[in-house]
Amino acid sequence: MTPEQRERFIEMMRNLFSVIQLENTDKFRLERLGDKIFARNWTNDELKYLLEIKDLDTICEGLGRSWMSVDIKRGEFIPLFMTWAHEKGYDIVHGDIKSLIEKFIEDKELDKKERREAKKNNSIDALQRKIDKLSKKQESIYRRRRVGLKYPEDEKILSDIKTQIFDLEEKIGKKNQ
Repeated sequence: MTPEQRERFIEMMRNLFSVIQLENTDKFRLERLGDKIFARNWTNDELKYLLEIKDLDTICEGLGRSWMSVDIKRGEFIPLFMTWAHEKGYDIVHGDIKSLIEKFIEDKELDKKERREAKKNNSIDALQRKIDKLSKKQESIYRRRRVGLKYPEDEKILSDIKTQIFDLEEKIGKKNQ
């Protein structure tokens, strides 16, 4: 294509589809839409387009996605986004929707990370690692005391360690039941 033809082609595609992203490449792309096993990720522009009050067919044509993927994503995204915006006090009618969607996605990613960390920290292996660390700390205090280095706070520290180990062992026992 000549540069002028290319610009006219891009303009035509933008008239047919609402979300067009240009990708510069020096290779021929072999994979095609039907070849992919997994669906492509939704961009912020596409999510913004889902919020527009249009019928399903118009949105499908605008995004170049199937009616099923648009319907499922709308049903998943819109209630979560609106609830999140209401809880945070954002005005989705008069606000910058694209930046709100970015904040929403960041918040959801942080929530996922925190849940993963909490799950990891409450697993039996994590609890056992905590017990091992506490036992090593306890053993180092005992060694230090055997060579004559005693501190007044040692008894309180050892008591706290024993309590923590007992609590962790109870948690492991409950998880094993």
